[in-house]
Amino acid sequence: CEVIIKRLIEEWKKNAQVT
Repeated sequence: CEVIIKRLIEEWKKNAQVT
């Protein structure tokens, strides 16, 4: 399912902003 990957990318993007 690609939807799950999209969700993970969103989380990573948020983490990258926090860093």
